Order: sequence, then C-alpha cells, then structure tokens
Amino acid sequence: MDQHPSESATFSTLDSLLVRLKTLSDTMRNVLLQARSASIPQSVYEGVQQLSGIVFQLQNLTRSMEEERRSLRALTQVGQVINSSLELNEVLQIVMDNIIRLTGAERGFLMLKNDAGELTIRIARNWTQESIDPSEISISHTVIYRVINSGQPVLTTNAQEDPRFTGQQSIVAYNIRSIVCVALKVKGELTGVIYVDHRIRTALFTQKTWTF
Repeated sequence: MDQHPSESATFSTLDSLLVRLKTLSDTMRNVLLQARSASIPQSVYEGVQQLSGIVFQLQNLTRSMEEERRSLRALTQVGQVINSSLELNEVLQIVMDNIIRLTGAERGFLMLKNDAGELTIRIARNWTQESIDPSEISISHTVIYRVINSGQPVLTTNAQEDPRFTGQQSIVAYNIRSIVCVALKVKGELTGVIYVDHRIRTALFTQKTWTF
C-alpha cells in the first residue's frame, strides 16, 4: 500500500490537468484546421500543433515519473521488510507480493533448491496477495529449465507466438502470455529462480519494468 497518498493525489491532479489541456489544444487545432482562414498566420497553426505535442510528451513524462516513484516506494518497503524481525516465510511472501505489484503480473513463484539440489516452489502468490493452492499451480517448466541451464533471464511478451517456445505443451495448455523468469545466485551459484507471468495480457513485461 502506498504510504504517501498526498504524492499520488498530486500526480493524479497533474495528470488530470494535462488531459484537459491536451483535449483543449486538440480542439483548438481541429477548429483552426477546419477554418483555414487566410487571416490566421501559419505560425498560429504550427504553434497549436507544437503545443499539442508538448502536452502529450508531458503526459508521458508525468506517468513515467509516477511509475518510478511507486517502484522506489515498493523497493523501500521491501528493504524494510528484509531488515525486519519477521519470520522468513512471511518476508518472502511480502517480497513476492511487491514483485507482482511492481511488474503487474498475475502470479509469482519463488523456487529454491532443496538439500537434494532440486528446485521446489517455496512461495506461490497471486495478484490479490493470496497464496496459490498447489493444485492450481501451472507454470512453464520450459522457461524455468532455460533459465537454470543458461543462468540468463527470460522475458517474453507473448509466449503463445514466441518462436523460442513453439510447440511447448505447458505454454500452450496453460495459455500463458507474458512471462519473466530470472535466476537467483549466491556467490555465482544458482540457488533458485523467480518466475512471474500473466495468462491473459500480452506485452505486459519490458526490460524497464523488470529493472528494479
């Protein structure tokens, strides 16, 4: 939960004002284009066009700043949790909940190696911050094995059309769309993976959204 509602309200108000300004500038441009009066200097048309473009850029910048602010706030909360005296399992759940919130994922899984060196699911959470029942866990082992073998992260914006996973039954059967999976390493040794996905939305994850 965001602990600074006043900051969110400020961004929301600014975004609302920019939307109104963009609507107004677009209306002015359309009116001028329809009128096309010789008495109106060309510089006026160009100025209104530039104004509309500037407002659009400001909208994107404002929304990007708000996303970054939320990400930084979530990271601060994660740091506080990690340094707290909470029980480890509770800490891992909170961390996974924040990862899901930051990325916009539907589900998230933390897998760690057990004493036998096998990866087992330690935490499984959904976007409503609830634990997922083991019987409902359906993930792409193809993606996980790729990350384990290469040590490199895997990101796909639409697994159903990604040529890397053509014919992979788990992806097709579970109708998984957006996926991110990264390796967890300690002193260069792989100790687990973090896997998040969304079974409906495509193009959900980008390099920027996962850089936190």
